[in-house]
Amino acid sequence: MEVVVNPTSCIIDEILHIKGSNLTAYALVTFYATMADDDGCVWHSRAYYIADVHGEVDVITAPSVGGSYTGVQPMGLVWSMAIKGDPDPEKHGFRFVKKDVTQPLDLVISIHSGHVNFSDIASAYERDGEEIASCKCKRYYMATGVSRQEVNDGRLRGAFYMPNGEGPFPGILDFFGSSGGLMEHRSALLASRGFTVLSLAFFNYKDLPSWGDIDLEYFEEGVDWLCARPGVFSERGIGVISVSKGSDIALLLPSHVPKVTAVVAINGFDHNTEVEIKYKGEIHKSFPVQKYREKILTIDEIIRSNDICDFHFEKSTQARFLLLAGAFDRWANPIASQRMLTRFESSDEKELRRCELVVYPGAGHLLEPPFAPFCRYVSGVDFGGERKLHSKAQEQSWAKIRYFFTECLHY
Repeated sequence: MEVVVNPTSCIIDEILHIKGSNLTAYALVTFYATMADDDGCVWHSRAYYIADVHGEVDVITAPSVGGSYTGVQPMGLVWSMAIKGDPDPEKHGFRFVKKDVTQPLDLVISIHSGHVNFSDIASAYERDGEEIASCKCKRYYMATGVSRQEVNDGRLRGAFYMPNGEGPFPGILDFFGSSGGLMEHRSALLASRGFTVLSLAFFNYKDLPSWGDIDLEYFEEGVDWLCARPGVFSERGIGVISVSKGSDIALLLPSHVPKVTAVVAINGFDHNTEVEIKYKGEIHKSFPVQKYREKILTIDEIIRSNDICDFHFEKSTQARFLLLAGAFDRWANPIASQRMLTRFESSDEKELRRCELVVYPGAGHLLEPPFAPFCRYVSGVDFGGERKLHSKAQEQSWAKIRYFFTECLHY
């Protein structure tokens, strides 16, 4: 038996070609994948295949008939991974986040006779060791030549990514939501695809404050800092991308910061939520989303709160918006994104083109770059999503995001 993975070194958003050969015709085989995260936890998956008449299995075209997923799924061995040893991985919900994006992920694929379970595979490794047919692939968030610079400038905290080459390159401000800290994996991947990116933390990181009211001027400083960097092309403006609570901030920014001309808001609300957002004395009130979820508020109180907390982002005439929503989101109602779109309804065709909404069937709240293990539950919170459809949505939305920023920002 032999297993081959091509390419053996690649950017993480690239599809791998996994193939088994030198098998008996119509043999039953199991592909087994493992990958360790930065905390040393091992993630794994398995898939059952049947070899063709030539004794080969091409995962690009052949369907899995069981295991961690079924059907034709070229990257199923990756997105179906779960923590090794977890009896109920979907319920416990470990979130896979690459912390050190300067180092690759080592993906190991092996092939085994028969349709076997995880314990049988473990026994085979103990018994046969290096005799098992396997292949390794190094998967990178940072492409060769991409640079990373720590940012500790004034009160700004984060990391700056510059693509390889002469430039200039379009600039993007990237931040996440109420999870806090600094997540850099999306920024590194965007830089690998030709964008300069400021990955910005805004609470619970280094000397930044803990969760509380948000100062929009902090993000304005981030935009100005990015525009001032050599190699950043900002003549067509700066892009912003965020998710969840961060989408509230991203949608508000163009109204106060004219340099922001392209916004990707992932599973956000059509009004400010959780905490107040302040800008030069102006206060955007927050919608009590937790009370809404717990059904403490009456319908009339919800409508009244929603009206008060609305921020009318559509008034920023220089910006274009891409709204991405998961139809199976259990945290932010996808109807909120649909309500946002109605604000652009007018007889002016140009105005209509400023906002696009894409709702992905079966996708949940945590829409991330593609080809990483799926996560539905985090700390007991159900963020929704059916793993196969969610993973498909991540692949499709990532291509959409890259195209949108290129179209809006590139010279």
